[in-house]
Amino acid sequence: MNSKDLSNSDFQAIAYFAIGVTSEGSIGNREVAYKLSFAGTEKEGRMIPVGNSGFSLGMIQTDLGQHKDVAKDLVRAYQDWAVKNKEASFPKEQEDKIIRELGRTGEEIKSQGGKPLDRNVKFQINKFLASSDGITFIHNHDIKQIKKLEQNIFNPLKETNLYKQVSVEDKIKLATVNAKVYNQNESLGKKILTGLQHNRYKSIQEITEMVDGVIKNKNNKPDYLESGYKHALKGANVITELIKANPSNPLFQAWEKISENPLANPNSFKGRQREDYLEIKHLFLNSDKAEKIIHKHNMQPQLSPKHEKSLEKSEVNISRPLVKNASANEFREYGFAALLSDDDNKRYAALDSMLDSNVGRGLRQNADKVYATQEREQEMARLAEEQARQVDAPVMRMGRG
Repeated sequence: MNSKDLSNSDFQAIAYFAIGVTSEGSIGNREVAYKLSFAGTEKEGRMIPVGNSGFSLGMIQTDLGQHKDVAKDLVRAYQDWAVKNKEASFPKEQEDKIIRELGRTGEEIKSQGGKPLDRNVKFQINKFLASSDGITFIHNHDIKQIKKLEQNIFNPLKETNLYKQVSVEDKIKLATVNAKVYNQNESLGKKILTGLQHNRYKSIQEITEMVDGVIKNKNNKPDYLESGYKHALKGANVITELIKANPSNPLFQAWEKISENPLANPNSFKGRQREDYLEIKHLFLNSDKAEKIIHKHNMQPQLSPKHEKSLEKSEVNISRPLVKNASANEFREYGFAALLSDDDNKRYAALDSMLDSNVGRGLRQNADKVYATQEREQEMARLAEEQARQVDAPVMRMGRG
């Protein structure tokens, strides 16, 4: 990520992880991207929509009511998957009915008295969406929606005066707020962009205040637009912390690799790459704790591959004290294992045992000698300075009375 500007790849990372994983693709730190979601509540077997929202799916929640073609694609993709995997397919004569029910808007759901989707249909659809084929189906629609946000919001946003004037951190916030609002309410998202193009907003705060005033809050609770962009901004903060992290931080390194191609299919990740992806995704799912986790990794010592292999082979057990006659190599490996431990009590006990070993005592003696030398040098410097002040002091002449 450039220190002064955002590339289109950077925006895709913002859209997928900040707007997607942190905000739209999760509820209460739980990922819900790969299942049918509903922006509303169900009470006594009836659906109660929020606004005009219907069923949705994906990391960037694609509303099936606003994109009825996706509902049709979903049912057809399910049928193909069911045949391939010997699952129960939907009867041909019911396909159109299922497509219509999946593709209802919030208003259409209300007009039908909140009629829910058939339980068996929902179960089977969710089973498909959780499969490898289902994840690919969803991811392809996520890419399509992110590209739409990129073209309709980010590209024109880059030409606005406010965007050009603010820091890269505020560029991330500005892109996050505008794209998030657009994804929830296209007309309002366009209004924000138009206002920026005509220099009506002088700060991000002015934009968020405008969004906050669109819907009158009930019981002082934030509406879906307000809570939406605020959640997304938590994800934006995770991105800022990652790009500010120490380059030796493994999370910084993982983010660098992932953000090069942020729209890669999750199914394509293998081995270490998959571990990195899951660890980064965990940060965005737990955005409230992410800053602390990133800072903790900043402070941890980084081992060379040689040391990592050495530790893996030796399986150092820090629950036992370091033997007093440990070699320098044993002392070093035990120390690395202690510093990397998540158990504070074990770590402190291990460090105490290191100080009691022969190597530890030798290091302390050397440190005491260095300290004593520094003390002597500081005392000599103080005395020299005192003498210089006495020489330079003005002579007081005593006159007769």
